[in-house]
Amino acid sequence: MTIKAVVFDAYGTLYDIQSVAEITEDAFPGYGEIITQVWRIKQLEYTWLRSLMRRYQDFSHVTQDSLAYTLRCLGLQHDRDTFERIMEKYLHLDLYPDALAALAALKGNKLAILSNGSPEMLNALVKNTGLDRVLDATLSVDARKVFKPAPDAYMLIEEKLGVALLALVTGVFPCAAQDTFRSEAGLSYSNFKGNDLTRTSAGADGTYYFDPLPLRPADTPYDQVQFVERVGSVSANAAWTSTDIENQERLSNGYDYGASVQFARPDTFLRAAASAEVLNQGKSRSGGIDVVTETNAYQLSIGAYVAKATSVDLNFSRSKTTASSSAGIPDITADGVALVGQHLERLSVSGHVAITARASQFTIRSEGSPDQQNRDLQVQAIYYPTKLFGLKAGLGIDRGDNDSLEGQTLLLGLKTFFTPAVSLSLDFQSFYAKAAGKDFDLVMLRGAMRF
Repeated sequence: MTIKAVVFDAYGTLYDIQSVAEITEDAFPGYGEIITQVWRIKQLEYTWLRSLMRRYQDFSHVTQDSLAYTLRCLGLQHDRDTFERIMEKYLHLDLYPDALAALAALKGNKLAILSNGSPEMLNALVKNTGLDRVLDATLSVDARKVFKPAPDAYMLIEEKLGVALLALVTGVFPCAAQDTFRSEAGLSYSNFKGNDLTRTSAGADGTYYFDPLPLRPADTPYDQVQFVERVGSVSANAAWTSTDIENQERLSNGYDYGASVQFARPDTFLRAAASAEVLNQGKSRSGGIDVVTETNAYQLSIGAYVAKATSVDLNFSRSKTTASSSAGIPDITADGVALVGQHLERLSVSGHVAITARASQFTIRSEGSPDQQNRDLQVQAIYYPTKLFGLKAGLGIDRGDNDSLEGQTLLLGLKTFFTPAVSLSLDFQSFYAKAAGKDFDLVMLRGAMRF
């Protein structure tokens, strides 16, 4: 038998009912997720009871009654404006990320919604999300005055679409159910500009997460979901680089590549990480001497979560820079130790702020030169007015024996998610050195997609 039509439920199948949590959390900080859960359970209970008792009222009344029950049950005081603002979100629910793609793949069949929603709610919802241009029909059980799963409600399909009911599958649409991600891939570009050096790079990176992460977290900025959920990962990156140094001829381009692993689990407070990276500057020529400069860097950290969204880590690092040439340039080694604290806080007014503080000390060694020690303090804050958008600002101060590294660093940046899976970040770093001629600016751009 040929399939002529595919009919979906709306709430929880094509539309993410948990997307209302953003509004409930804003109205009642700390209660957003529990409100949505109790509300949904009570909403379904009321539809079942009204069908059994044959005391039908449309879904708008049921949704209002179940929300009123939820707020009363949790002891949350509210005014009429707050109540109506939460209800209004049901007319603007988010589509699951792959709902449109799934509907497009079924093009050629009649596509429709059959939902418990009232005609007014459904018509507004599909129009606000653009599904009115995709669906052939939006069917409400209001025409039969009984809620699903009463068999009479499903007869609307045959009546309105003129097709026989071949099969009935209940539950969440399989594509939409996968509202999680396990990996991320990114493309990046950066430009470093100092007084006598310019370095441009373009690269790619990828990350695999050991556990699924929510694509639409209920009360966490999308950018902070791995930190809050305590999930480990493994990452790799590679980049092409081009370095131009004043009074030197560039003979070949360079490359960077590296890998890192993070260990974290939701059921433990411990966390750890390790990374290794190679940065090759390429070959250059100065005064008839060819030089190839390469840095190998390693880092190890161990720490713990001291609260749900607060961590403290101790980092150990080592790097070695080698300049291969006939001039016999000595290697430079840097050993460092750092204490890093990270905290995510929900603001009482609106949004979140993520604060990272880092205090470090490193020792620079080179044959024929005395050891040099520098200390660095850096504080960075990211303000998230919404879960999709973050603004970054930070300040670093370096003091010590090496005056080329002494100075102040200004950090600015932003990151936005165009969808729960697609993001773009822009970062700017400016270093104001104590020594003359050692200032630099760094601009970094990265686009990423989660899968």
